[in-house]
Amino acid sequence: MAKERKAQTVRLASITRNERTQQREKIDWIYVQELKEVYEVNEDIEPILLFKDEDGVLWLADGNHRVEAAYKAGNDTILAYIESGGVRDAILYSCGANAKHGLKRTNADKLRAVTTLLTDEEWGQWNNSEIARKTGTSTEFVRIHRANLQPEATRTKVTRNGKEYTQAPRSPKPQAAPEDEALHLLKDTPTADDTKQIEQLAQLPAERQVEVATAIRKGEARNVTEAQRALNRKELGTAPLPEGKFNLIQADPCWSFDNEGFRFAAENKYPTMTLAQIIDLPVADLAADRAVLFLWYPASRKPSEAEEVIEAWGFEYKQEIIWLKNKVGPGFYTMGKHEKLIIATKGTHVTPDWRPESVIKADTSEHSRKPDVFTQIMENMYPDLQARLELFARTTRPGWTAWGNETDKFQEESAA
Repeated sequence: MAKERKAQTVRLASITRNERTQQREKIDWIYVQELKEVYEVNEDIEPILLFKDEDGVLWLADGNHRVEAAYKAGNDTILAYIESGGVRDAILYSCGANAKHGLKRTNADKLRAVTTLLTDEEWGQWNNSEIARKTGTSTEFVRIHRANLQPEATRTKVTRNGKEYTQAPRSPKPQAAPEDEALHLLKDTPTADDTKQIEQLAQLPAERQVEVATAIRKGEARNVTEAQRALNRKELGTAPLPEGKFNLIQADPCWSFDNEGFRFAAENKYPTMTLAQIIDLPVADLAADRAVLFLWYPASRKPSEAEEVIEAWGFEYKQEIIWLKNKVGPGFYTMGKHEKLIIATKGTHVTPDWRPESVIKADTSEHSRKPDVFTQIMENMYPDLQARLELFARTTRPGWTAWGNETDKFQEESAA
């Protein structure tokens, strides 16, 4: 007769969680929220399973969602079964966890478990039937994936400048947990079952997550993407334009693109404007009789569109600076690695005191953020133009008037 296991109360802080002992491809945050609510009313939940090694380290082998939920519920302890064994025992057990109970595994979960064993120096020598038994999958499933694995399954061959290198796998980024209030609002909606949408939600600021979830709950949007775009559109143009006349203006318009179906679309990140909306901004009324405009525009936009904006704002094209980035970005025909900064003038006698090179190398940072070096270049070129305005600003700068809906977005970093 098998010995009955007895659950013990252990401190959550004493549990060691290792990436390899967790065979879930993704954390299901909706499920975590449901478990949290159970913990909060002190109902019984199946204890987690830990392996205790010779040094007393407790390795989590089964129950990652329960641990996350217990933390969210504000608990300090959790019930656990404790077995003798080390990290490899925990890894091996985790490969078959939830095969017959608990939250149903996805095919990605099963593949992760099988791959863990196949790529291990010891376990990879086992036959397909044994690996199938340990992972709770079929022998055929294991056979297919063993055949698909390359000799160096955990490494990738890359070629740079004609030379081939072996690239080690990148460590996966930690999965951010969405706000509890947002998850509660999404409960029983179709979005709750879409892990990609939940991941996208988690990348938003806490307050924004709740706004997005509220819009979905009310039926104003079908998913996170639609809700974010709808909220962005509502915010568009809410900041009143400043008063006065300015003789040094820099502008980084939130250009719209024909790529709404893409995850990296600009409209998913901030409010965008059509060409007509940008042209209609009364910048001409803000510009002094003698003024300089520095206008950012993406390489993927037509040059003629930038010229339309310049003319509508009362300026004349002179030249442009190329920002050469250290990283490539997405594009329809080429992978973008540069952006353009047009120099345009209004009036006479507006030649610069200093001339920079036409190509400036600078690192990228947050999406759409321009390097501070370009503002310094503008100031060095026109030190005498002191009435300065930054349109579509993401931070405030000494000596500049900032206008936009996100003027404090990067303020903390700039102050640092």
